[in-house]
Amino acid sequence: MYVSGRMKLIQNCTVDVLGGYGVGIYQIGEDLFILSQSGPHGWQNFGDFYDHLVGYSEPYPVIDEVAILSTFSVLTTSDAPTEFHLHGPSMQLIPDHEGPEIFEWDEDLHVANTPSLCGVDGLAMLINSTCEPVATEKISWTAVKTLFD
Repeated sequence: MYVSGRMKLIQNCTVDVLGGYGVGIYQIGEDLFILSQSGPHGWQNFGDFYDHLVGYSEPYPVIDEVAILSTFSVLTTSDAPTEFHLHGPSMQLIPDHEGPEIFEWDEDLHVANTPSLCGVDGLAMLINSTCEPVATEKISWTAVKTLFD
């Protein structure tokens, strides 16, 4: 099953305009393959699928203290629930802080306030779950193959 969903990485955001962020992502659940990721405002990930070191080429305004920073397209071969949890990126810039970091557009560095889903802090996205699922679309295997034609 192909699923496209958005990951809410930041809530109660302390800045008005983002210039980038750093976050590590780990998944709980098997049989899940990340096919692609993207983001708004000239999103450029200098890390990888699980270690986001992201900069924006345009200012990213934060609305109502929430920022949706990444859209994932994943393929899962199971109906079992999969969770994405957040921690700090591999390249920590704030001393003694092990969580996600955000960059204000003027390049000030801040601690990121991670989301909480289903009462679990740091839980950013759920797939095949009844508790606030993020998945927005299901398509057939044929449609997934056309992504790579």
